[in-house]
Amino acid sequence: MTTACTYFLLFIAIFSMSVHGQSLRKRIQYESVSQFLFHNSKLCGDPFSDAVWLPVLDLCTIECDITSQYCVENEELTQQCKTLPDDCQALLRKSIKQIQRHIRSQKPVYL
Repeated sequence: MTTACTYFLLFIAIFSMSVHGQSLRKRIQYESVSQFLFHNSKLCGDPFSDAVWLPVLDLCTIECDITSQYCVENEELTQQCKTLPDDCQALLRKSIKQIQRHIRSQKPVYL
């Protein structure tokens, strides 16, 4: 996946977070981070490498820091936040900042 596609996915997530309700915001956040992790697995590591703790994607019921963690769950349905590698966190934060800058630079749309 290209960098432009990654930025587009993050743009959709951030835009949707500003428009929709809290539960939808959480789902989109986790879906976007999950997509980012899968597309940057060389840098971020394989989220499925731990057989005990599997990513829960948009079904997370706990609060994880979207810029540095992702949500995982074990077979007893216990959830925890797993920390991303430093290089992965840096790229994710950079991507989010670029998307936010792009959003702020856009003219408002009046319906």
